[in-house]
Amino acid sequence: MQRLRVKLGFDGLFYVDSTGLSGGLALLWRKNNTTRLLSFSKNHVDVEVSIAGFPNWRMTGFYGFPERRRRPESWELLKSLAHRYDLPWVVVGDFNDLLFQHEKMGGIPHPDGFLRGFGDALDDCGLSHLQMEGYPFTWERGKGTADWIDERLDKVVASVDWLKNDCGDWVEGDAMKSIIFNYYRGPDGMNPGFYQHFWDVVGGDFSSFVINCLNSRAFPVGLNDTDVVLVHKKKCGVIGWGALKLDMTKAYDRMEWSFLRKMLVALGFDIRWVELVMCCVTTFSYSFLVNGARSERVTPTRSLRQGDPLSSYLFIICVEGLSLLLQQAHNRGSIRE
Repeated sequence: MQRLRVKLGFDGLFYVDSTGLSGGLALLWRKNNTTRLLSFSKNHVDVEVSIAGFPNWRMTGFYGFPERRRRPESWELLKSLAHRYDLPWVVVGDFNDLLFQHEKMGGIPHPDGFLRGFGDALDDCGLSHLQMEGYPFTWERGKGTADWIDERLDKVVASVDWLKNDCGDWVEGDAMKSIIFNYYRGPDGMNPGFYQHFWDVVGGDFSSFVINCLNSRAFPVGLNDTDVVLVHKKKCGVIGWGALKLDMTKAYDRMEWSFLRKMLVALGFDIRWVELVMCCVTTFSYSFLVNGARSERVTPTRSLRQGDPLSSYLFIICVEGLSLLLQQAHNRGSIRE
């Protein structure tokens, strides 16, 4: 390790020996007299950082237990470190854990209990998840195969008093908005955790917004925008092919909006409700995410959106209309048995 320190040009080094071929931690710092060791274990290295012109702060390098059954031990270790020192605190490392489902691609969904457990541990410690830029995953397995899995296991989390703006000032008040939004915002907007944590703040506005949509039967522009992701399908040599997760031959995609509207009216639904449903159906658009980049929007002129809970009920209504048309044709003799 000392050879590596010298080769990289660092003055300081602290490391925890590995156990056989697994484990081991190392922390290097550029200049001497800037780092003071506070505590360490097989899963963490905790130091106090002193940089001229800034208040002292605390950094913890963290490695979560890789075994799923030991995840609660990782959370308890993090919580045990939380209140040892009264310093601004940042934790970096491989937590071997996920906060949200969108931090995983491929395989089965991450257990909700683990998502909640990790999130609750961070909340108990007063730590916020910092937004990551670039490729969103830090670990993978089975690349180029049908079992390819990507996960975001490496994270940076920090206490509010550690967070600063570009001018070096401690962030507070309105300046915290971007940090809070980055913490709670996912690919589909604000996740449920945001509304659960801040319902006393946003609940009234949110309820008013929904009631206004119901009464006006109109949605804000972009509310129904949808991102379509190309997902790995099968192996072809060392390069994986991509398959669009939509079957364009399905009946959902051929559903004419004018026919749906006529069916709803013919079945006696209130015209205000019909207008609200058609607003849900006709205002969505698609963008394609390729290598993290969003394409120009594609606006359909027919179809029911797959995955929308409302779509299956509307499809049944339209099928009922088709059944009636076939019955009428049979009664006229246009269709013979």
